[in-house]
Amino acid sequence: MTGGVSRRRLLKTGAAAAAGGAAAMAGASREAQAAQIPGPRQTDVAGRRFKAYVRVGTRPAYVEELTLLPIGPRDVLVRSQAACSCYSITPFALSARDFRQPMIMNHSGMGVVDAVGQQVRRVRPGDRVIVAGTPQCGHCYQCLQGRPDHCQFLTLAQRATATMPDGTPAFPMAGLGGTAELATVPEEYCVPVLTDVPAAQLAMLADTTGTGLAATMNLIEMFPGAEVAVLGLGPLGLSIVQGAR
Repeated sequence: MTGGVSRRRLLKTGAAAAAGGAAAMAGASREAQAAQIPGPRQTDVAGRRFKAYVRVGTRPAYVEELTLLPIGPRDVLVRSQAACSCYSITPFALSARDFRQPMIMNHSGMGVVDAVGQQVRRVRPGDRVIVAGTPQCGHCYQCLQGRPDHCQFLTLAQRATATMPDGTPAFPMAGLGGTAELATVPEEYCVPVLTDVPAAQLAMLADTTGTGLAATMNLIEMFPGAEVAVLGLGPLGLSIVQGAR
């Protein structure tokens, strides 16, 4: 919440207005129902078991059952519905380098909020969210200057969010660890989405597609009639074409 105005309410209002009068009425009805939901947040989630794609020691990445650690006051627990594996995780998942600390792979995701910390205001349990590879707090210097890609909450500081079967702490890649049934992520990385678009498509926006769109919609100054050369038309290249268009 900024200046007494709820970002969540603005999102809902904007989505309803864009869809027309009927959608506005439906949105108002949903908002009224949401207002009746008690405010306390479920935070006693420690001990829950879930599967995750992890890398430890010198063996290739594999699926392991982990045990969830307590979430922090600014954390969001996301029940994953889909994940877009970034190209950059390949050397982590397949290399022979010795990982002394177990790592949960990937740095983006998409799912439904299961629980939130006491200080979280952006989302609530039941919300669909995209977990982006970079945060946007909306109030630091970089965010206010139009460079949320340098948000003050952008950090690769590692903190354990779960434990391995033998009790060893497991750390999420880039603080996110998206290839897991449950992901504990900072609030600033969560983007609530008010749509019924399939989860697999939304997960692409969290990383690959989002990267391509941002390159041509935000970072490169485009103009009508411009010619764009794209080297390679995989999911990243196609999203660059889409952004340029």
